[in-house]
This record gives sequence, structure tokens and C-alpha cells, in this order.
Amino acid sequence: MPDGRALVAGGELLLPLATAEIYDPAANAWRLAAPMANARSGATATLLGNGVLLVAGGFDFRTGYLASAELYDPVANSWRSAGPMGTPRGHHTATLLPSGQVLVVGSNSSGAFPYTNPAARSAELFDPVSGTWRSAGSPSVGRSTHSATLLADGRVLVAGGSNAAFSITASAELFDPAANAWSSAGSMRTARSWHTATRLPSGKVLVTGGSDGDVGRTTELYDPTTNSWSVGASMQTARSGHSANLLSGGRVLISGGSSNFTSSGTVFSSAELYFSAYDAWSPAGALTTARRTSPAVALADGKLLFAGGLSDSRANIVVASAETYDPGTIDDCLFDWAEFVYPSFFPPGGAQSRSWGGYYYRYYPQSAMYLASRPADGHVYYLGPASGQQVRDAGALSTWLVTARCQ
Repeated sequence: MPDGRALVAGGELLLPLATAEIYDPAANAWRLAAPMANARSGATATLLGNGVLLVAGGFDFRTGYLASAELYDPVANSWRSAGPMGTPRGHHTATLLPSGQVLVVGSNSSGAFPYTNPAARSAELFDPVSGTWRSAGSPSVGRSTHSATLLADGRVLVAGGSNAAFSITASAELFDPAANAWSSAGSMRTARSWHTATRLPSGKVLVTGGSDGDVGRTTELYDPTTNSWSVGASMQTARSGHSANLLSGGRVLISGGSSNFTSSGTVFSSAELYFSAYDAWSPAGALTTARRTSPAVALADGKLLFAGGLSDSRANIVVASAETYDPGTIDDCLFDWAEFVYPSFFPPGGAQSRSWGGYYYRYYPQSAMYLASRPADGHVYYLGPASGQQVRDAGALSTWLVTARCQ
């Protein structure tokens, strides 16, 4: 939210919930917010330009998929109706456009239980100024559990998901808000749903993991300038229902998820980093709690908030815990790069950054090495067996940040 707090609304605990909670990172505390008018799970939540949050669609096992939408005012701590959408939706996507409008695409559209109904071949736009919904044309494929990514030119890339034939699709298409029209974006190399899609600083889109009966470590890159797909480097762990967040230096943090999206799937706590400049992956430690379907929310202080999700596919156990991940400073981007390029000296996946004696550093017990930056002179240093147990000056931090493509 504009004041730096985060709202968590709805979800399910045996049955969908109407409750909402607010996390205050300054106090590291949660409190109840006013409840929604409708219980809902599988809804979308979008922060509008005026600071109000739009929650749309979802499903309730008792009434089926919902067309209703609600607006939350964080100042008044109150909800009001945003009018009904033209189509009931759940497991759809909602994308904030540069115009301030919200594009809502696809969904399972009818019935009293998810995953059993054809995906909706429809899209709508919500206008926060008029508070009304209107059609955004018809995508070529009905889909749910897909991805929708805002491109640098204002178009939206919609890819994958479950289609109207109850199968996973590799198809992709583009929505152009200026023309209110859809066009083909070709097909991914692999059909997938419950995947992630992240726009990189280059303008390309990184698509990772997902499920087609089972999941893979595979990734793909979409290039909007050529409207084409290419194979990316494989992740270290196959996962679906995971989280993806863009960090500084073109890094992407992938965390959690499960080995497949069935009751036999193992839920992960592991995380890994993608280095877009090198199309390569490196371990990134682990969450304190294994969880899937828990998208991380970026807070105002740069940290990522993980809240809820499922921790056990077999027992369908819902997680009540929450945790934060601190991606650190621009120096941490360099440290992550060093772990990727020099893993024998700086083994990746777990070293924590600390400050002491005028240095900002990481210690690697496996190699007994230190890697540090020193704000006083703006240089990088290392210490350990590789340096003869002497503090060695590696040169200017600014030079290394360019080398690591952190700037």
C-alpha cells in the first residue's frame, strides 16, 4: 500500500475466507483489517494509482466462481463494491496498465469447484475513474492459471495456462491497450501452467517452471522486439506454484513452489537466483518455511514479504506464518555475482551479509573466505586462504559493480 504496509485478503482454510489482515513492516506486526463483503479464494489483488486496492473474482465452494469485485481504502479501513465483472472468474490474472486501468484475463468461469470447468475466453478492463468494467475483446484461447506480464511498450504478454479443452497450453498472445486488440505471440517451447513470467531490464520476459502433469526445470525467454521465444538456462530445481521477483542488477529470485501440482508433490523451501546478464542460475539459500502459491510482495523498504501458502501437498496444509527476505544493497548484488563466478572461493547459497569495523561483508565457512566492501574508500576486499590470510584490495567497488552488471 502507499504507506508501506501490505494487505492480505481472502484465501482459504477449509473454506474460502472474507477476512483481511495488514502487515506493518515498521512494527513487524499484523493486525486485522475490515473483512470483505464476499469470502473468496483464487482472487486477484491490484494496487491502483490512487492508493486503493482492487480485489476481483475468486471462488467460494458454496456459491462457485465470483463476478464480484471490491475496493479497499486503506485510509478508511473499509471496503466498497467495484461492481460486477461481466464474467465470473477465478485463477485469472489482473495487470495494472500505464493508463491506470486494470486488465483482467481468463479464469475458470463457472461451477462450484475449481479445476473442473472450461477456461473463459474473455478479458475485461476496470476503469478506476468511472468505477466501471468494459470488454477488452476476446483472447484467442480461453485460459486460467496462466501468466500476464506488462511489457515496456505498454502491451501485455499472456502465456500458458489451462485452456478450454482442459489441457495445458503453450500458446501466448499480446493485448494492445491502445487498439483494444489481441495478436499472437507465438508459442512457448513447453506447455505450462502455474509458472512465473518476469520482465527483465532488457525488456525480455523470463518464464520459469510450471506444470503440464509434471513440471520441469525448463525456462524460456520471450523477446518482444522479434516476437519470438528461445530456451533459457534450466533452473536447479523443477518447481511450479513458486514465486519470482526481480531484484537489482537484473537478478530474479525464484523461491518455494512444489515438484508438481498434485497431492504427491513435494513443497520446497529452497530458492535460487537467475543472473539475466549470463542466463545462469545460482543457489540462494532457503525460506524458513516451505510454501507454494505464496507470491512474494515487494515492500517499500525493498524487502520481500512471503505470507501464507501451502506447506504440504498431500495434507493440503495451509501456512499461517509469514517471513521477509532482504535482498540487501547494491553491494549484495556484487556478492551474489561473486558467488556465481567464483564458487570455489565464495560458495553460494547461505552466506549472510553483515557490517563490522567499517566493512560490509559476507563470510563463507566452507572456504574460510571473507568478501567485503568498505564505504570509507569505496573499494572491495577479500580475506582468507586465497589471500594468504592478508586483507587484499580488489579495486574500486564502482568498477566491480559494472563488471558484475549490477549497475
